[in-house]
Amino acid sequence: MMILKKLQYRINKITFTISNSIYKWGLNLNYLLFIGITFLMIAFLSYNIYKTIGRAETNYKIKLEEQAKADELLAESESLDEELSYLESADATRNMAVAGYRMAEPGESLYVIERDDIEYDYIEDENPDPINFEDNRFWWRVVIGI
Repeated sequence: MMILKKLQYRINKITFTISNSIYKWGLNLNYLLFIGITFLMIAFLSYNIYKTIGRAETNYKIKLEEQAKADELLAESESLDEELSYLESADATRNMAVAGYRMAEPGESLYVIERDDIEYDYIEDENPDPINFEDNRFWWRVVIGI
């Protein structure tokens, strides 16, 4: 019990000394609290501004990369539009008909050749594989190197 009384006495003495010092300088507790909160707000805002400036550089790099991708996609879109307009034209239709579907151009003649008997020449294997896979002696000779 004695220890608690000593501890309480010291705490009271410290608080009394602090309050006397504050009043001695002409400050009150509300004013000190206001100064403390203001200092914390300034520190917090300064930290956030510093972090935001750091993120701005990263965001700017990302913006440049995205802009480059957008320009590339725009160029690809323009080339695809040109290709689409060509494929919808009469020249592309004629070229596709002649090359793809083997149709004749105006003024050309097509001939159909029919063959009745078609001979196929089959090549027989003249040299069958002489290795018997079931022959163990052959494989041991290969492994040993004889």
